[in-house]
Amino acid sequence: MLGNQKKYSRKRTAIVVGGSIAGMLAARVLSDTFEKVMIIEKDGEQLKGSPRKGVPQAAQGHVLLKSGEKILEDLFPV
Repeated sequence: MLGNQKKYSRKRTAIVVGGSIAGMLAARVLSDTFEKVMIIEKDGEQLKGSPRKGVPQAAQGHVLLKSGEKILEDLFPV
């Protein structure tokens, strides 16, 4: 490995844009590889269960298939 490649191969910080469920999942997976993961979210912190202001479809009903539930349980053990 060349000197410059070695210098840049360290994985210190990952940045995820968006704090949706997809952003949170991406951050969780990146945390296995990076020392620090930052999530940037324009809407700020929301009350639990309240729709996010910047997401027009946030108030619509959503479903999670059983396979998705299993994956989430594996990524976020209780």
